[in-house]
Amino acid sequence: MYNVSGVMSGGREDLLGKSSQWTEESLARAGRKRAIQDELRNLYRLQGRHMQTSDLITVKVAAQKKLLEEAERQREELVSEAV
Repeated sequence: MYNVSGVMSGGREDLLGKSSQWTEESLARAGRKRAIQDELRNLYRLQGRHMQTSDLITVKVAAQKKLLEEAERQREELVSEAV
């Protein structure tokens, strides 16, 4: 096979050269690397979800505190009016 640049490729030597770059060891290494990257990506997602959940809980707690403060203020007003 001729490339546009005029280089001839193909044949047994070309196939052996291309196949030697994909040894079982390099494939296994690539697989392990991919697995580690996937695990890291999942951990970042979980961390993001955890942060979002904790932020949501913090906001809910703050809202409940505000409601409690308002309820106490209204109770004190009612008690002072009754006296």
